[in-house]
Amino acid sequence: LGVVALAAPRLLATQWSRFTDPFGDHPPYSSIEFKVEPGDTRIIYGAALDVRATPVGGAVEHVQLTFHPDGQSEESVPMFPETGGTWRATVSQITADGTYYVQGSGATSRRFHFSVITVPELRDIRVRITPPAYTHLPPYNGPVPERGIVGLAGTKVEMWAKSNRPLSGGSIAFVPGATPTTQPVVQPAPVALAPIAPDAAEVLGSFVIATPGKLRLTIIDTANQPSREPYTAAVTVLKDERPFVRILEPKESAFATPDAKIDVNIAAEDDYGISSLQLFRGLNDARATAGNLPIPPGQPTHVSTVVPIDLGQYGLTPGDVLKLYARVEDNDPAGAKGSESPVVTVRVISNEDFNRMVVAREGLETLEAKYAMAARRLEALDNQLAAKQAELKALPPDSKLSKEAKEALKKLERDLKESADEVAEAAKEQLPFDVDKEFNKKLEEMAKAMADAAKATEEAGQGNPSAGKTGEKLDDIRNKLGGKREEFKKEVAQPLDNLDKIFPLIEDQARYVELWERQKDLAERMKSAAPAKPDDPKAKARMRDLETEQRRLSQDLNDLLRDIKDHAEKLPSVVGPFVQAKAFPTPMTLASALAGVLAAADAPAPNPDELKDDLGNLKQSALDFVRDVRDSGALEKMNDAAADLGAFDGATAAGKAQEAADIMKEFIEEANAMGGKARGLAPLAFAPNLVHPMGATIDQLLAAEGMQPGGGSGASGGFSQRRSSLRNTSLYGRIPSRSQAGGTRRGASAAGPGTPGSANGTPGQSGGRVDSGKLQASGESDVAVPSQYRQKVGEYFQRVADELGQE
Repeated sequence: LGVVALAAPRLLATQWSRFTDPFGDHPPYSSIEFKVEPGDTRIIYGAALDVRATPVGGAVEHVQLTFHPDGQSEESVPMFPETGGTWRATVSQITADGTYYVQGSGATSRRFHFSVITVPELRDIRVRITPPAYTHLPPYNGPVPERGIVGLAGTKVEMWAKSNRPLSGGSIAFVPGATPTTQPVVQPAPVALAPIAPDAAEVLGSFVIATPGKLRLTIIDTANQPSREPYTAAVTVLKDERPFVRILEPKESAFATPDAKIDVNIAAEDDYGISSLQLFRGLNDARATAGNLPIPPGQPTHVSTVVPIDLGQYGLTPGDVLKLYARVEDNDPAGAKGSESPVVTVRVISNEDFNRMVVAREGLETLEAKYAMAARRLEALDNQLAAKQAELKALPPDSKLSKEAKEALKKLERDLKESADEVAEAAKEQLPFDVDKEFNKKLEEMAKAMADAAKATEEAGQGNPSAGKTGEKLDDIRNKLGGKREEFKKEVAQPLDNLDKIFPLIEDQARYVELWERQKDLAERMKSAAPAKPDDPKAKARMRDLETEQRRLSQDLNDLLRDIKDHAEKLPSVVGPFVQAKAFPTPMTLASALAGVLAAADAPAPNPDELKDDLGNLKQSALDFVRDVRDSGALEKMNDAAADLGAFDGATAAGKAQEAADIMKEFIEEANAMGGKARGLAPLAFAPNLVHPMGATIDQLLAAEGMQPGGGSGASGGFSQRRSSLRNTSLYGRIPSRSQAGGTRRGASAAGPGTPGSANGTPGQSGGRVDSGKLQASGESDVAVPSQYRQKVGEYFQRVADELGQE
């Protein structure tokens, strides 16, 4: 025995085990041994048993797996070889405990045990989410969304849970989300799950979304065993947001002749549906009256309505003021929520004033393009000359020009002549700005320099010149044009660029006046809501709307003060000699004062620091204005008014809103139009102006566009106006402008940029035109926006549109 133990220890151990334990699991000895994976194991009910066997001590030709479920007969399946000498077999649908072993080529492994985990396992969760009927939205069917279950309060949710075992039921428990400590915690009752059929492996339950939080779903099999891990998902309750409405056209500041036809373009949006849309109209100081506008069946989420107004039917005269604003309400069954648009002011003007304003706007739009064209021409010609110089330098200096080189010189000559002619034509186009008259001299000089360069280029290519001589002539031509280019950049292009930095402060003045007018208008509308009974649902709804508008005005004022500070800090630093006001043949206007004084002159001002000091005064006065308005208490009064509206105290809110308007008015300089008074180089200062009467308002606005002597900005050029008040002002009338005469615009009205007034409307209709499709102003796309962020995204883009001046 000792010799056998030393020579074959595994043989002795095997035989000894079989002798001492004859009824145990001890396979006969073999020189080949199997390493079996996974050995003793546990398997989820209904899962597969995957067995791998690796022979050690020799090779085998075939291997089989024998398994014996408890209470059933023994079965064998062949195993298949894999790389590395391993054999593999899989037994599917294991539903009972049992044993298995591997055998092959005279070798047998021991028996291994497998046991079945009978706890049910969640395999699949699907839902049907049905929004409330008033939303007109289809139900969602499919897996639980990645963001969890999201819906309005009242949304019905049906959940199906599938398992690997027959189920008897289950439950859905709810964990409420965080709530304020002042509110009681509402614990929703659990929802029971029931099998869809007897002994089915799927259960169903439903609930209605009421509170945010999380749900925990568990299932129970027919042996009363619960699932080991529950399924959890977030439950988000959406808020039915307030609708919003805007009057896209006319713009907030508009001018029209007494016989004009105006198309009032109204855009309203809501997240789930619009139930009511109204247009309020008021003439002069009369109370505005409401007119209901038709809503398409089905309560769409987007409504675009065009309401034609023929001013000729009302017998208006220049000086009359028509005020328009719209109100929208949604279809929330818990109580309709509404909002109102900013007030649109349409001032009636004479045909003469209308014609002058149209000419001013078109001239101002072409001012920058006129000089930018000349700068581009100079740039292109310089590049051509540089390229030709490089070609000539690559040739031997004594070499004669080839035929191709002479043709290239002729082409350069033609381009120079063409540029000279185009710049000369631009110089002949007189725009109604004093600064244009001064800058035109530079265009004439540039056109002459280009013509001289063309003649010199022609002479350089005559005869049979050498590459060296031609290159020297081109060097001289380029140097002369380069001098004109630098002169033009310094005396024309740079001043116009600096104007971009100065003019935003002038526009900010008009924005402040507009904010004051909006606050005054809101305070006036609050007075009509003050006598309403606090227990009246419609009165409370309107107070909530007014509260939202008041908070928005407070935020707008905050944003404006921040913009003024930013614009002041970005003012350019000015150094060097500058032109005197007397260099202009006529009294200087605001536009010429801001742009013209930045141009170098042959006769510089005696004190070159005048403009530098002027800009310093403008910067400091703007910063002082921001500080004084913040310290005045206007913002606090606006916030207090909003808080009182939130408490449904309309009378107190109206008083505080009026106090805020009165405080804001203290910072507005009441003045008549400056008429023929020259601003010249008088110190620039940040001081919003309110100009009276109506005729003075027109003069002031035209002065801002450089049409007549005067200073200051327009009376109320519209909130967040950009570049010029006229560009963001709607004009309506029957006098054709120059572009209309040229056939570039249809219709009899001249509306704002990109909105051709009544040309796209349908004058004469009594009910207006309604379109419930997607609005161009809504910014819709096919990209999915999470529901809880949709309203915030909409408000963001609405603010962007406002800041861009609705262009």
